[in-house]
Amino acid sequence: IKIKQIQQHNDYCELLSRIGRIYSDIDILFKSKSLISNAAFISSLKFGKDHVDTGLILYRLGTLYVFEIGNAEKGKEILEECLKIYEKNYNHDHFRISEVLGNLASAYGDLGNHVKKKELLLRELPIKEKNYGKNHPNTAITLHNLGDTISDLKDYTNAKDYYLRALAIKEKVYDKYHPLIGNTLNSLGGLYYYLKDYSQSKDYYERALEIKIKNYGK
Repeated sequence: IKIKQIQQHNDYCELLSRIGRIYSDIDILFKSKSLISNAAFISSLKFGKDHVDTGLILYRLGTLYVFEIGNAEKGKEILEECLKIYEKNYNHDHFRISEVLGNLASAYGDLGNHVKKKELLLRELPIKEKNYGKNHPNTAITLHNLGDTISDLKDYTNAKDYYLRALAIKEKVYDKYHPLIGNTLNSLGGLYYYLKDYSQSKDYYERALEIKIKNYGK
């Protein structure tokens, strides 16, 4: 009976969390926050603060704060709590840990701490490469984010390498006019501008413009 009751509570927490995500999708954020927070509280009481299911709900809550509510500081605190739980329950190279690292990096970036963001992304990258492969679109996302972050640190030469690696993957897996290719081309245009290589900058910007027109018109 106790096992059945635990399972019922587990389902209840998960349902609360999923309904909260739906409220987020329709931009009723106060309701989303309330439901997911409640789910996390119940899960921590029933299963413990270090249980993996509690960690998953905290991940959703932290992500909500960072990307939807716009409170990066609160989101950072919740995601760091989630990361500690995941590190107790999963191997260091589990894909769920990479998910938390990526979103935690975004929170630090929003708070202006690009050094910490870079550190987290560098931890995320090898985990993604192991779980998805070096030529997977998910890996390209992290490479591009590293390019952005290292550019913010004004290390343009190293940033270029990450952008070019991201671009190479995107050109393998996407149509030549895919917007994500255009996004990296645009970033490379800006980077070469800062490096004062105006010819390369112009070429990348022109390619990015061609893709933008193709997808959205003039």
